[in-house]
Amino acid sequence: PNFTNSLYNLKPENYPRIILIFAIVLRLAFCLVNDNANDNHWEFAYLINIAPQFPAFNYCHECFQPPVFYWIIAKFGKLINFYSLEQIRILMQCFSFVAGVFLCFIIYKWHSSIKLPDKYKNISLSFWLFNSSLLSLNCTATNDTLLIALVSGSLLYFYKYVNTGKSSHLVLSVLLAVMAPIVKGSGLAVLPLVIWILIIFGYFLSRSRLKLTARQSGMRAANKFVLAIMLIAIAYLSITIVCSNSGNVTALLSP
Repeated sequence: PNFTNSLYNLKPENYPRIILIFAIVLRLAFCLVNDNANDNHWEFAYLINIAPQFPAFNYCHECFQPPVFYWIIAKFGKLINFYSLEQIRILMQCFSFVAGVFLCFIIYKWHSSIKLPDKYKNISLSFWLFNSSLLSLNCTATNDTLLIALVSGSLLYFYKYVNTGKSSHLVLSVLLAVMAPIVKGSGLAVLPLVIWILIIFGYFLSRSRLKLTARQSGMRAANKFVLAIMLIAIAYLSITIVCSNSGNVTALLSP
């Protein structure tokens, strides 16, 4: 069913879609009027555009951050002729809004798959989508919204993998987990979690569902672990080469 038509069809089963629509509209309204942020993230992107190389980690307030997110903002800004600090701030705020919409859909998908009475699911969905702290982040020039969306997406697809056993869900979970620390260093916290749970669940799922021996299950779990490590290595190396003239991987690993 069409989301827009849900507004004119107020049946209980359509309440989650209506909550989602209002949450997105509210974020859009705040994004259009907000002109403030807790930290000056856009200065880093601005400096990337005017400098031949990435600034030193202590050159500005947020220059210690992994540069990929800021590099994308800077290059996209250059593409549409956004060069001033205020223009870069607005562009970054719009990126944060888009990531916030992505996050809203992830939360919506989570609640669609939870086995609870509809009343409690709607209350929980409303709590998360209209949470004031999360809502303000989604309308602010920051990399936090994208980090939260990537980590949430990684956990969502891992949950789907546990329930379905589909390899595509597993690959998406690992890819999103790999992207999280590239956006912000604190995203490194999710990588060990995903990898270790990957090994444990891969072992027990293969034994219970495929009726494999302990040795066969161990080999499947090890293969998934190697796949995860390879994806991490490829992601870090490729993005570092693209974004850094020096190809220095330590810039991406800064906290």
